[in-house]
Amino acid sequence: MDAMNVREAMTPDPATCEPTTTLRLVATLMLDHDCAAVPIVSSGEVLGIVTDRDIACRAVARGWNAAELPASAVMSSPLVAIHPDETFDDAVQVMKENHVHHLPVIDDEGRLLGIVAQSDLGRRMSNRELGQLARETSIRGVGRGPAKLVPVTHHSGGLMRKLTATGAIAAGAAAMTWATNRKDMEAARRRIDTERQVIDCAHGPIEFAECGDGPAVLVIHGAGGGFDQGLELGRGLLGDDYRVVAPSRFGYLGTHVPDDASAEAQADAHLRLLDALQLDSVPVIAASAGAPSAMQFCLNHPDRCSALVLVVPLAWVPDRTFAPPSPFFATVLTTIAASDFLLWTMMKVAPMTLLKTILGTPVEAYRNAASEERRNVDRVLQTMLPISRRVAGIQNDGVIAASLTRYALEDIRVPTLVISAADCLYGTYDSSFYTAEEIAHAQFVGFPSGGHLLLGHEAEVRSQVRGFLAEQREMRAMAV
Repeated sequence: MDAMNVREAMTPDPATCEPTTTLRLVATLMLDHDCAAVPIVSSGEVLGIVTDRDIACRAVARGWNAAELPASAVMSSPLVAIHPDETFDDAVQVMKENHVHHLPVIDDEGRLLGIVAQSDLGRRMSNRELGQLARETSIRGVGRGPAKLVPVTHHSGGLMRKLTATGAIAAGAAAMTWATNRKDMEAARRRIDTERQVIDCAHGPIEFAECGDGPAVLVIHGAGGGFDQGLELGRGLLGDDYRVVAPSRFGYLGTHVPDDASAEAQADAHLRLLDALQLDSVPVIAASAGAPSAMQFCLNHPDRCSALVLVVPLAWVPDRTFAPPSPFFATVLTTIAASDFLLWTMMKVAPMTLLKTILGTPVEAYRNAASEERRNVDRVLQTMLPISRRVAGIQNDGVIAASLTRYALEDIRVPTLVISAADCLYGTYDSSFYTAEEIAHAQFVGFPSGGHLLLGHEAEVRSQVRGFLAEQREMRAMAV
């Protein structure tokens, strides 16, 4: 062997990932970059390294869901690294002492410059030397495992062996992320399993839930929801003064997607639910993508709908064609739909991105809202977990939105209230105004701001909806 240094042997600018990157994506990086190890970096600090062996032995062999597991859960730590000015022999010795095949190359300021692999060294070694190195590095230390906290140590010869102190702390925090995620996901699943009810019908099971006492109201959730989102909407608008009946639409949670998953078919499913619960004529409240089936319900089953409330509804409007989502929105949706863990992570680290994209609400509206309304945003996001059990519904809503046509709004005879905000990022304001104009005697309430969530107007929206329903009840009572 010669006196070349590590800088000459290393692969510069290696592929890296963050502690929260899923192992599915880590494996994709390995495939794309033809490597067997990926350093884990956060805020410029190198926290550890994930190898193909780590994925196989610490995730797959243990029966864990490697597709969603974060890199921090299996990464090798404490990190064993080397300085770029160390010699070839130094690198060989470090690999032998620590039974590793890959060494991140880090400078004096802790920056990752490259990575040197056993195969890089092998090109400068004899067959005998390479064989000896392979044998000595194949026996991994028993004590090595994921996420151990260790201080910086510089051994003789200036070798950099361990994580920096701040990097070690970050590694420990990252390792706890997966446990916290699992706890939150288990809580979400328990909540769903505790509240859900299922009615078996000839056309398939219908999942729903109920809360409150008083006159029954059918509350239909929007995109990304399920019965739990419907319950939240009902509680927020009506309190406990009404019996909220909240179904999960096609593709959400426990309701399957049938062959005919149109808005008309969904309206028929609403009818079957009311029949099973022996409910006659009820008011219907629908939000966002729940509006098409609500309007179809009133059109096709007018004797079963006593009043209609549409909140930021997905609706048709003249002279506007359906625009596909922006590349940014499509990327966010595709990313979160691929993994419950990714959505959960974005809720923790990038909630404003979700607010602008998934929830269709400007950040400024959130900043101007009262603290209680901000907390409601968190609750709305929580009702999207687990997203994996809602993806089919989101996709079906996209199909309905893309093929939306004008409904016979003039044939809707029930009292109707339509509410929207001018800055709704889903563009529901114009269609809401048009819908209210076309339905006889419908009322329209429009706000200049608030976005898709109507932030800053919670009290007024609640007052409008309750007042509207109370007025309709009084009018029906007088008619009898």
